[in-house]
Amino acid sequence: MIMEFKESRLCQRMLVLAFGAGVFASSVQAAKWERDIVVAPSLIYTDNVCLTKDDKRSDWTGVALLTPSGTVSVETSKTKARLSGSVTVNTLSDGDLRDDGCTGDSLDDRQKYFPRLLGTMNTILIEDWVKLNVSARADQNRVSSARASSNDGLDRNGNTNTFYRYEISPSTSRKIGRNTKADLRYTYSQVLNSEDSVSDSSRHAVVSSVKGELNPRMTWDVKGRYSNTSYSDDAVNVFTGESVPREDTELKSLSGKLGYQLTRTLQVNGTYGWEWNSFQTFQGNDTGGQAWDLGLRWAPSPRTVVDVGIGDRFFGTTPRVRIRHERQRSTITANYEKVITFQRDLATYGINDPAEGLGSYSSGDPLFSGGGDRFDADGDAVDGIGTDTSINSDGVIIDERMTLTYVYKGRAGTLQMFGSYSQQTREEDGQEADFTDWEISFSPTMSGRYNLVGSVYYEDVKPAGFTTGQDFNNQAKSEQWTYRLNLTYRMSDRMNLTFGYRFVDRQSELRLNEYKENLFLIGFRIFL
Repeated sequence: MIMEFKESRLCQRMLVLAFGAGVFASSVQAAKWERDIVVAPSLIYTDNVCLTKDDKRSDWTGVALLTPSGTVSVETSKTKARLSGSVTVNTLSDGDLRDDGCTGDSLDDRQKYFPRLLGTMNTILIEDWVKLNVSARADQNRVSSARASSNDGLDRNGNTNTFYRYEISPSTSRKIGRNTKADLRYTYSQVLNSEDSVSDSSRHAVVSSVKGELNPRMTWDVKGRYSNTSYSDDAVNVFTGESVPREDTELKSLSGKLGYQLTRTLQVNGTYGWEWNSFQTFQGNDTGGQAWDLGLRWAPSPRTVVDVGIGDRFFGTTPRVRIRHERQRSTITANYEKVITFQRDLATYGINDPAEGLGSYSSGDPLFSGGGDRFDADGDAVDGIGTDTSINSDGVIIDERMTLTYVYKGRAGTLQMFGSYSQQTREEDGQEADFTDWEISFSPTMSGRYNLVGSVYYEDVKPAGFTTGQDFNNQAKSEQWTYRLNLTYRMSDRMNLTFGYRFVDRQSELRLNEYKENLFLIGFRIFL
């Protein structure tokens, strides 16, 4: 049975990759395309390959890596497609870990490669009628955010999961009369995982809306949504340990919105709707009912947008704040919201884009929002920035999150700052956890042949008790500081030399969950 199950999952992954390859291959004919291919051999030395508190500082382990990477883009009159990313393979074997005295999950079916691939395609299926968005991602995340992890693809302690996520989303948009527009979108997504302890999942979602103008100052929008999220594993009762079949999670809502433009820069808006949801909750709490939101949008210039609001849903008050301000050399964004989401979204949308510097946080189900290329629990498009830290769950999560980003590009260099605080509640049993992440990085302006980047990253994980009595004195509580320094030297137009250093200091009340590590890297990037 185990062999058949693993073979089935392997076939699923091969189908996903084959599907993505077919999508891109179908677009190559009579197309404009570009490519960029890089091969990067490197060598890592670490003084704590086991990621344990008692590892000897005098013992150093060397690991060789090879990372082919690149980007291929295709464009035709109707289609745009792009595939980017890398795959890293390493020489670290289970035997090496045993020789160094490592024990535990690291010696049981350890991940031996690190894929970071992202493919997207936008095409017109029927002119002026039907469009299709397709995306596929292969990447890695942590099995548990509360456990130690090296986050470098070596999977030294078994807390690494390789996931494959793809989304297929056809949509149509039609004008009805002069001032009315109708939209309809269907999204199917699936997440497949390499670790048996992480459940595979799939989702169907439909979003339809009709919107228009009553007059030049007043707009309206009526929206209906439905989504069904299912998991492959059974549900386990945390109190009895019994496994029972897991019911699908259904989210359904209907809402109407009015917006009135008070001035050229100021708009007030209000939304009222109703929800009919179905999922397991702690002590049989309500999962639906009326939902409303009152908001204010201020846009004094194209560079500045402030969107604030207050509302109420079945899980309580839902304040929201979205601020974006751009200057000639700097950009600042701030977001605050309380939404429905899932670990399958937090753990896969929060991962950085292989081709970009920052990732995209799935804003869950903000009921009255949209925009971007990715789709949330209800099939709405999402945007924003966040991390992949999440409470373990195969059901609904209420996520109250604040994020802040700041980027400054000046003569002295580039400064980037990011911060996130998330309080998450698992609806099926009321368990809670708090996650804090922030990072500061700086790259000084140097000569054309040199590039230097230094960063400080902090992560704090506080698994709590249950909503009936929160207690952060849990042994799984931990905090981690990570310091990085990377220097790149351009040897020629086709070759770069890179030196890197990383120091990690992880503290925890659980001895098995803390460690310190010094890691050095030397490598080449060869442009083909």
